[in-house]
Amino acid sequence: AGPRLVRLTGDQSPNQPVILLLQSTENFWAEMAQRPFFETFCRSFQTETENFNVELRPAVYERRDSSVGIIPAGREAIASLIRGLGQRYRGSLMVNAEKEIPSLRTWISDLLRFQKPVVWFDRLKENPGFRFSTRYFARCHEAEEYAVSLALEYLFELGHRRIAFPGLSNASWVNRRRSIVNRVASRIGFKQVDNGDPENILFDTEDYQRQAQYLRRLYESGVPYIKTAINFISSTASSLFESLPPECDAAFREDRFLGAARLTTYLARNEEKTSALLTEFKYLPWLIAVTPVLGPILSKGDVTAVLAPNDFTARRYYFWLKANDVSVPQDISLASFDNLWFLQHVPVTSVDFGYGYLGFAAFHSIIQDVSLKVDRHGNIPAQPRVVHRGTVASAEGTYDPRRFSHVFSPSG
Repeated sequence: AGPRLVRLTGDQSPNQPVILLLQSTENFWAEMAQRPFFETFCRSFQTETENFNVELRPAVYERRDSSVGIIPAGREAIASLIRGLGQRYRGSLMVNAEKEIPSLRTWISDLLRFQKPVVWFDRLKENPGFRFSTRYFARCHEAEEYAVSLALEYLFELGHRRIAFPGLSNASWVNRRRSIVNRVASRIGFKQVDNGDPENILFDTEDYQRQAQYLRRLYESGVPYIKTAINFISSTASSLFESLPPECDAAFREDRFLGAARLTTYLARNEEKTSALLTEFKYLPWLIAVTPVLGPILSKGDVTAVLAPNDFTARRYYFWLKANDVSVPQDISLASFDNLWFLQHVPVTSVDFGYGYLGFAAFHSIIQDVSLKVDRHGNIPAQPRVVHRGTVASAEGTYDPRRFSHVFSPSG
């Protein structure tokens, strides 16, 4: 059923402690609680407020429109609220990034004047120089490099020396993670990290014209593997599968990504089928590449493990490997990042970034009832961990790389 949504509630008794939740909009916390990467933080923090009978009182930095809101907004209103709470006020949690609230430094300074804890949830810690010399300030943040180190050390200890971190897109977070993987792998002692062909990536942008040009170039080069229009295939499955073998239809009924992988494998062996899909250019906005990324890497025969950028991509890789009869982890190991609860039906070993701990640490940094690991600048890093789900084994892969030699070999 998934996690329950957080609620801003409390019994509002005269002596109940109150934590101020400062956000950019009135519904920011509710929206944050439904996002895959923040849900664990919100749920953990909210659980602590309920367990300790603490009221979470929302407020916003500034009113963005002329309408009358239902919660306090602006410096004067928030200062008045805090003074009115008296001893019930225990501190503040701030959940917006500095780039979203340019005046964030001033806001923190103003809140610190009340000599109560102020905790800033600064996920990426994008401005390390943002510091306050006071015991009342704390900043909770992600520990991405440590998380990457955990994944790589885990693979290294199992004997993996040549791994792949395939391209997903040119998004900034992917480029950053790729850079960290390459740097940490070099430090640990890996012999090779294959990042794949930079031109052969999954498109996570809305540059549909570029996608169309890319597909046409591949097709004219004689490359049999194409990008699969999953939404198109799913919506027209009844007519499309009349001419395809039953295993393709069965695969789509099990999982659409598995179905896409089965279909592209079939099309690779029956090239006359590709032209029909390539003419359906109106469906290109939904194209998802499921095959070209891993094919060129596996055809080399020297990679024993694939480290996916995130769980969404790992899911695609898992089903592509399954569709191509590559056993995980017997033939090749597969690991990922995020440990998203709604993707755990796909058994991929994943690194949990530790947002649950950050929610716990943020709450108790305000209540100040437990000892937490905090540096001299008030930084509280997450505590990532490897969640084992059986897709990583010792480096003894046995797949035949010759099966993939035809996957991606454009002639020009």
